Amino acid sequence: MSDRPQQPPARRALEPLKRALRASFPEARFAIRESPDGLRIYLDVATDAEDDFAVLEVVAGATVDLFLQQGLQVHVFPFRKLPTG
Repeated sequence: MSDRPQQPPARRALEPLKRALRASFPEARFAIRESPDGLRIYLDVATDAEDDFAVLEVVAGATVDLFLQQGLQVHVFPFRKLPTG
């Protein structure tokens, strides 16, 4: 048994998305936010990519799969740098 605290299931579900994004954008940095009503999770992704759609294309199918299989609504927001606050 591990002494490390377990991640909530929603955050664990984001790990494959983060790995896929890092495979295409090794410089990627992430911030995870939850909607005020707790129904959605937001994955902010900071990369050096000039085209935000290139970032979204990497995870588009996986976010749909998460919704269909687990009911988890994940919204990915690409940035050139992570928002503050």
